[in-house]
Amino acid sequence: MRTQAQEPLPLRDQDWPGAVRCAVVCSGALLALLLFTILLPDRISAGDGWIAARGLFREQRVRTDCLVHVQGPNEGLRRLVLQDRHGARAELDAKASGPA
Repeated sequence: MRTQAQEPLPLRDQDWPGAVRCAVVCSGALLALLLFTILLPDRISAGDGWIAARGLFREQRVRTDCLVHVQGPNEGLRRLVLQDRHGARAELDAKASGPA
């Protein structure tokens, strides 16, 4: 006959609702960030002697009076690629929008 001290205690995870809630919130936030990154187009701006493409995290600016390479959009590449003699490079998306 077994005594009370020898019987194993059942294991219970009492924090699983909090873990599920955290997983749902984190996955929703990640999905929202991914959609925001994909759906937010580059912003194109230009000034006297320069053109810039500003994305979510960076800005690419080239001097238009010093261009050494221009590659237009074709079937495989939907971007206009500009490079100046200083090494700066900007890729302009065909669907990008300018300032409102």
